[in-house]
Amino acid sequence: SAFAWNTKQVKFNKIGVTYTDGNNGGPTTAVFNASGTKLAVSTWGVAHFLTKDPDLSLQKPGRLYMYDFANGILTQTGLYEETGVSGNIGLSWSPNEKYVYMANFNLHSAELNNSVTVHDATTAVKVQNFGTSNTSDDEACWTHVSADNRTLYVASFTGDNVSIFNIGSDDKLSVSLNPNFIKRSGVPSPDTKDIYEGSGGYLYVSGAFQSHTISIFKMNGDGSLTERSGSPYHIPSSAGKTSDEQSFLGLTGFDKNAFDDDKQQQQE
Repeated sequence: SAFAWNTKQVKFNKIGVTYTDGNNGGPTTAVFNASGTKLAVSTWGVAHFLTKDPDLSLQKPGRLYMYDFANGILTQTGLYEETGVSGNIGLSWSPNEKYVYMANFNLHSAELNNSVTVHDATTAVKVQNFGTSNTSDDEACWTHVSADNRTLYVASFTGDNVSIFNIGSDDKLSVSLNPNFIKRSGVPSPDTKDIYEGSGGYLYVSGAFQSHTISIFKMNGDGSLTERSGSPYHIPSSAGKTSDEQSFLGLTGFDKNAFDDDKQQQQE
């Protein structure tokens, strides 16, 4: 759906695109580029969930759609799908907007090097692909480009890992760390979900499903992560809750000063 933004209020505009054929799943992530002229949308596909080697007669691939956006209209410019690659979820634009980075969680055994894929930002053609962790059921789900545009972090739901990729000046990915992932400590599987970068060089990763915790990592100069003492932080309101009773859908933050400014304006 498209929404109009006006004086800090979101108002419904119109339906832009629908995904109703039942074969490729609904959208999982939709991300505009910085200027709002392009939109990337990933879809769920028909995932053979929590299966180490999905049956291709049951699994259907997810998709990546690329759109131009102007005057409230979405125009499709590209489409990617690949047999054995399903559950296409997290999306991040590359720093110079040449590519889109995508995480894919439900992979056939022949496609395990496609946990992270890199796509042309117009045609959606795949230009690079990587595995995450060293297991067949890592299930990469969420992506984050660091504030300094040097590193892509990818959180894996089942492996409870955060993988680390270097971003080059050409926006392509590479790996320099060995191993290039860190496992969250003291959490059950499957659990790991969203990533949020805070101030002071810290990365926060949610245990959304079972642990109801937030892992805290210091981001080092080479992109590596060091988990801080006191991590994972247990969320008090979730004490005693099961995954059926409470599961977190997102992790975000806000600028306290911005809220203080709003209060000040209201007082004036």
